[in-house]
Amino acid sequence: MDPLIDRVNQMAAVIAPEMAEHIRRWRAPGSVTEWNNNVQVLRDFAMNRPAYARQQIVSYFGLRGTANLSLAVSDTNHGSIKINSLNVAAPRNAPWTGVYFKDNPLTLAALAKPGYRFAGWQGILGVNTNAITLLLNGDLALTALFEPDPDAALIPAPFDLSRGDYVLTAWRATESAGTYPSNMVFLQTAAPDPGLSPEPEAFWTLPYDRTNRSRINGLGDSGFAFLNTSDPQPDGGGYLGAAVLGLKTIGVQNIFVSWRGGTVMTNERIYAIRLQYRVDVTNSFADVLDAKGAPVEYVRNPVVGHSQTLGPVQLPVEVNNQSYVQLRWKYYYVTGASGPRAELRVDDILVRAGAPAFTHLERLPDGSVQFQLSGSPDRQYVIEASTNLTAWSTLRTMTADTNGLFDFVETNSSAFGARFFRARTP
Repeated sequence: MDPLIDRVNQMAAVIAPEMAEHIRRWRAPGSVTEWNNNVQVLRDFAMNRPAYARQQIVSYFGLRGTANLSLAVSDTNHGSIKINSLNVAAPRNAPWTGVYFKDNPLTLAALAKPGYRFAGWQGILGVNTNAITLLLNGDLALTALFEPDPDAALIPAPFDLSRGDYVLTAWRATESAGTYPSNMVFLQTAAPDPGLSPEPEAFWTLPYDRTNRSRINGLGDSGFAFLNTSDPQPDGGGYLGAAVLGLKTIGVQNIFVSWRGGTVMTNERIYAIRLQYRVDVTNSFADVLDAKGAPVEYVRNPVVGHSQTLGPVQLPVEVNNQSYVQLRWKYYYVTGASGPRAELRVDDILVRAGAPAFTHLERLPDGSVQFQLSGSPDRQYVIEASTNLTAWSTLRTMTADTNGLFDFVETNSSAFGARFFRARTP
């Protein structure tokens, strides 16, 4: 909606309840209908004035008229367009249609986001550079095309799960704008009250201590919180949103995730946070399912301050042994026709590879015992033994094969009344 018309509507809504008493007392205007008609005159003026102003400029300077320029990008996650001083980018201005004078040169630049590169223009032939200057002869629609840059660093950078557990236990309100928890990013969208379908398309780059409008707040030892309102932040904010974690799982299998969801403010409109995953950056996100086949998610609780731990839940096998995996905690609208939205938090994220398991035990004819264990491919494990489950001694260090399996034979078990074995990572 035009900002001026929006302002007229806001003022009319404030004044309207007082008009009947005003007319009774002052007898001007003659009726509420007449007042409504006068307000409509203001709307009509605001709607028609730009076209009259443009025509006056065309006549005064002898221009050839105006044309409509429509701009879009192939994926708002991948890049934006700058035309003159306007940035055509999610969540506020993409896509964009503007009216321009035919004889004035327009400067456009396609700007790729980190991890992507410019791939061309759709709608104009013979132009291969990301920066162009146009003189419009008529209406024109352009789309800037972007593609993954194979030489670019992944965003967020992956945490190597073969080196240990990923842990997040705090995010503070004083963290700098444009920074994120280790190996994570926060995303926003242009869609108000987004459900599961709209994809967050832009990075959250604002501070974490805002107290109004849609925002992400740092809660210190209670993690971080999402809250949508009817309005985005005026300085580049959108609607929330998601937190995305990057992982490298080469040499790792049996991956488990646990996290804590909580209700900061209940409010009338119900939101939830759902855990999702994907392999690489070109695939779509899918829900992480629990043992019963239900999505793993935290739904707004009617009690302020409520929280619960979800998981540990095992991730699907396709995330094992991958160079890049993303986990996403998506904050989304569930139900509620009016009123403020629920503020929900995420805390105590733990991602870890499952412990190796003894899968086969066999006593050999010579009295020794053969064990087979299943762990993560090509990962080292330390085999230890104990007679009392308190004091453990190291027997050997072994490396699992490409299937995550390894065997060892214990030849000294008969010398003990009881003996216990365990395998652990170094």
